[in-house]
Amino acid sequence: MTMGRVKVSVVMLTILVGAFLGACAETPDAKRARHLSRGDEYFERGRYKDALIEYQNVLRFDATNGRAIERLGVSYHNLGDFRRAFPLLMKARQTNPDDMGITMKLAAIYLLASRLDDARELAGIVLEKDPANLEALQVVAVAARRQNEIAEAAAGFEAARPALEGRAGYHISLAELSLKTRDFTKAEAQLKDALERDTKSVQAHVMLANVYRAKGDRDAALSELKTAVAIEPVTGGARLNLVDFYAGSNDYAKAKEVLNSAKEGDGDYLAARRRLAEVAFIEGKTDDSLAILGDIFKKAPSDVEGHLIRGRIYLTKRQTAEAIQDFQSALKADAKMAQARYWLAIAYHQSGNVQQARAELTQALEMAPRMTDAALLLAQMNLEAGNAAAAADSMEKVIKEQPKVVQAYVLLGTAQLSRHQPADALQTFRKMQAVVPKDARAPYLTGVALQALNQKAEAAREFERALTMKPTFADPLIALLGQLAADGQAGVALERVRQQIGVAGNTARLQFLLASTHRLRKENAQAEAAYTKALELDQTFAPAYAALGQMYLASQDDQKALAKFEQAIAVNANDVISRMTIAQIHLNRGDHAKAKAAYEHILAAKPRFAPAANNLAWILSQNPNDKERALQLAQIAKEGAPDDPFVSDTLGWILHQRGVNERAWALIKDSAAKQPGNPEIQYHAGVLAQKMGQPEVAKAHFQRVVSAGGKYPDKDKAVKALTEIK
Repeated sequence: MTMGRVKVSVVMLTILVGAFLGACAETPDAKRARHLSRGDEYFERGRYKDALIEYQNVLRFDATNGRAIERLGVSYHNLGDFRRAFPLLMKARQTNPDDMGITMKLAAIYLLASRLDDARELAGIVLEKDPANLEALQVVAVAARRQNEIAEAAAGFEAARPALEGRAGYHISLAELSLKTRDFTKAEAQLKDALERDTKSVQAHVMLANVYRAKGDRDAALSELKTAVAIEPVTGGARLNLVDFYAGSNDYAKAKEVLNSAKEGDGDYLAARRRLAEVAFIEGKTDDSLAILGDIFKKAPSDVEGHLIRGRIYLTKRQTAEAIQDFQSALKADAKMAQARYWLAIAYHQSGNVQQARAELTQALEMAPRMTDAALLLAQMNLEAGNAAAAADSMEKVIKEQPKVVQAYVLLGTAQLSRHQPADALQTFRKMQAVVPKDARAPYLTGVALQALNQKAEAAREFERALTMKPTFADPLIALLGQLAADGQAGVALERVRQQIGVAGNTARLQFLLASTHRLRKENAQAEAAYTKALELDQTFAPAYAALGQMYLASQDDQKALAKFEQAIAVNANDVISRMTIAQIHLNRGDHAKAKAAYEHILAAKPRFAPAANNLAWILSQNPNDKERALQLAQIAKEGAPDDPFVSDTLGWILHQRGVNERAWALIKDSAAKQPGNPEIQYHAGVLAQKMGQPEVAKAHFQRVVSAGGKYPDKDKAVKALTEIK
């Protein structure tokens, strides 16, 4: 028995050794050919993931193998990994520029990346050789945005009609062009032509449903969507379009019913689960949404869309750090995903990191130049940062390419007003009126521009027109009241508010304006009564609490003021102004612990909010154990408000405490020049001037402290310093 086993082992060993020697004898060319053959076999069978492995092995032996490069690119493309496909397909096209299949795949990637001019250029190359290439015509149709581009695309389709009119896709693309010009009747006819040629075209049924929705025929739209789902129940997007229909009608129960019908293994299962999470999010059921996403991440930890949805949920919950982490996870999977950069920018903005937010938006627009939301947000942030020129330039480009984007006119006109160009702003807002003649904002903003031009009568007419269009619109009424008050007509303003209450009804906001007008007239009892009435109408109207708080502060009743500001933040936890005022009240009382808690609360939500960072730095600087954090916060405040003299004073004094007097003097000298009447800053400047060996300069600062009215804790020190200098 033992001998038998030994003999078998020897035979097996002989076979294994032979196989090993044979393998060792295989040349690199033979290995390359073997991997290429296997890759081609997998590729032809549609097993693209297996093909990837084989083609990558080919390139290990021959980095310039054209067939492997091309098919590796096509495999990535067919798997939807366009980021990896793109450089390979570009390399393949350089080798073989006449391959129209590769050219069209690149055009499609450009289209997805919103690089529309590049997509159109490549499609044009294909159409020069084959004017009836439907795929190229479709790229041109999708890429068309301007009227001339739409007309050129339509002409190309018309020229190809004899060759293509028998195909459903031809008529679907014609309908897409008609939809771009909002010719719904023509689009409906073209989609019906498509369905005559292919009754089971899911795309045609879905597009026809969208046409019916645009025409207001919801029953017909629903019928088309149900037909599409019956044709393609589990593998495509028909089911999700039906969900969108129900969600758009706020019928979330039916939307969830459709989504819950998706089963594991269905082609759209993960997409359906994501949409279910989105629906729960829209309903405000964030915990349900997070639970669904948790299940998705168990199956697909790197699910990009899932990270985007969860990041947005965290934003609404003000869990900014978690939101940033999710958006960054999405970008790890696809660094060129403009949408992820857009949401990351919003998260950074929420955290107070405006500089990083702007950087992310800039990158998003580099990747997707036509990403309107990103352009609008960047313009808004540029306006907030005082860079009105950049905001105006970007909005002019948006309006040129997309003249119906209303918010672009709002931002452009606002930027022009900031740049003291009211005539240009007036022209912008009048163009806006032509685009949206029924939008009350247009006459209101026109009135604002006319005010800036000192054309008060014309401005008043525009404000009145806006109020006629929308009686509950407060902004034009506020502007009108401000104009009347500035002209010394506070009595007329009061009657105008009462008139509007008669037209629009007695709302909290109008009572608030009535109260504010009474305050202008120094009728504090009537103002208090009207603010109280506003709160009776709406207990969550935070501005009324804050206004009452300001009234009580002005009358030196900080206890009643504090109570009102506390109520304001109870109904609006994000009311930073009220929370800052609460902190200041505690600071004035000498209660540094409560002031510190208020500032910490603000900074938890807005870590780079300069006023809170500055004031908290000042509190912490008085405690030896908190000096490091005090410096960090003072530096954050300086970054956020580089020209604020109080911020510079705080940072300068903290640096002085650390012995960094030269830099401290530069900061405090600048602050003292901007605030000559502030005794605290003047005292700090005097101390630093002494340290820098400038007694006469120090003397001037100390004299300002001594001559300042009111009480200042270090006034005695200033007197003593003056005596010593003399």
